[in-house]
Amino acid sequence: MTNLLLSFFLLFSVSLFAQNPGCSFPCVNDPSVQNPQIGSIPLYNGQGSVFTFEYLDNLNPYTEEECAPLTMVICLLNIAPANTQQPIGGAFAANFTWMYDPVSNCILGTQSEDLPNTVGVMSLPFTITNNVSCPKNEMGLVINIQPAACMNGQNDNTNDALSLYTCMDWDCQVASQNNTDICALSPSPLDNLDCDGGGISNIDECASGGNPFDPSDDCFAVDVKVLLEGAFDPVTQQMTTFLNTDRSILPGQVPASPLATPTPPGHPYGTPHWNYVGTAAENSYGGPYSNDITDWVLLTLRTDITDPTTKVAQMAGLVAKDGQVTLIEDCIQLPASLTAAYLVLEHRNHLPAGSPVAIDLSSRQLTWDFTAAQSYVGGAGFGQKQLPGGKFVLFAGDGDQIADIQGYDINGSDNLLWKASTGLFNVYGAPDFSLDGDVNGADAILWNGNNGIFSTISK
Repeated sequence: MTNLLLSFFLLFSVSLFAQNPGCSFPCVNDPSVQNPQIGSIPLYNGQGSVFTFEYLDNLNPYTEEECAPLTMVICLLNIAPANTQQPIGGAFAANFTWMYDPVSNCILGTQSEDLPNTVGVMSLPFTITNNVSCPKNEMGLVINIQPAACMNGQNDNTNDALSLYTCMDWDCQVASQNNTDICALSPSPLDNLDCDGGGISNIDECASGGNPFDPSDDCFAVDVKVLLEGAFDPVTQQMTTFLNTDRSILPGQVPASPLATPTPPGHPYGTPHWNYVGTAAENSYGGPYSNDITDWVLLTLRTDITDPTTKVAQMAGLVAKDGQVTLIEDCIQLPASLTAAYLVLEHRNHLPAGSPVAIDLSSRQLTWDFTAAQSYVGGAGFGQKQLPGGKFVLFAGDGDQIADIQGYDINGSDNLLWKASTGLFNVYGAPDFSLDGDVNGADAILWNGNNGIFSTISK
C-alpha cells in the first residue's frame, strides 16, 4: 500500500482573557506564546507525544493588579491530553488551576496567583486519538492569543505561534523508511503486524529482543534426517546418488546422456496429490546439487498428525545420502504461537513418515531423526521399515499416490504404473522405486517386498 505522508494542522487554540471589566485605563497586559515544539516528529495515529511552548506573561508591573487574573483556554482537535487531572506541566503550571472538559475537549486554566514578568516553558503531553486516520483535515498546531477587550479596546486574533508535524497512519513500510523504533513505541497499532514477514508479530519480536524489520531472526533451524529404502545401500549404510551424480537428471540438471530428457527445474511436488505451491526459490531451483544429494523430499508441519487440514507450514528440501535434509529456503519462518507440531515427511514414490509425537518448537528449532526410531504408526498401519543394521527407512514402492484414497498404499496401482514404464531409462519418474534412473526389475523387487504395506497418515 502506498502511504502518503502529509502535514496538516492540529488546532491548538489558546485564548487568554484579562478579567477586569472595570479597567479604567489602557491595560498593557499582552501575554504571548512563542517557540511551540512537538517532542517527536513524525507522529503516528494513536501515538503520544509532548507539546511544549514558551509562555510570556508580559505584565506591566504598575498595572499587574489591575489586569490579573488571567484565564487560559486550550481547545484540542484530534488529540487528547495524556493527563486530564493535571494536563499542563512546566513553568507557571502551578500558578493555574486546571480543568479538562471532555465534552468540548478543552482545557480551562484559571490563574490562582500572580505570574512573574518572565518567560516560562509549559508542556502538554497528548495523544492523537485512535479513531483519527491520517491524513485528515485540520491536523497540526495553531496557538491563538486573545487579549482582554480593555487593552485599548482591541482584540488580537492573529496567530501567536504555528507548528507543523507529519501525521501518518501505522504502516510497516513507512515505519521502516523513517527508521522508526517500533519496540520503543509499543503499545501501538503496529504491535500485531508482522513488518518483516517472518511469521512473528512485532510485539513478540520485541519481547524476545528481535528486530521487527529483520526476518533472519525469525528463522527456524532445521535438523531433520530420513532414509529412502529404494536408494539405500546396505554396504555403505548410506543412500546412492545415481539420479544426481551418474545420470544428472535431478530437476534442472543437464543430463549426462544426450538421449535423456532434462527434468524441468523446481521441486517435484507441485502436481496432485501434493499440489504444493512452493516458494519462488523452490519452484525455480535447478542446482547446483552437491555430490551427496539423493533426491527431493517434502516436509509438512501439522498440529494434528491425523488431520491434513491442520497444516501450518510446508517446505521442500533435498535429502543427502546420509539422510540429512537441507531446505531450499535459507530461512523458515513459523508463527510465534506455534510451540509444537507434528512433522510429516513425504517422498514421491515412498510411503511417508510422521513424528509420533508433536515436536517442541519453543527453542525455534525443528529437530527430528526418522532414521533412529520408528515413526508414527496409527492403528493397523505401518510406520517405517527397520533394516538389519537397526536403521529405519521409508517403504519404497508407492509410485501411484493419487490412487491412494485417504492414506498411502503400496498396491496393484503402483505395480501397473511400473509395468507401463518398465524398460525406460534415464528417467526421473515415480515408477523408478530404486532411484537409479531406470525402470527395471530392481523396482519390481522392491514393490513385491512391500506390496500391501500402507500408512494411515491422511493426505
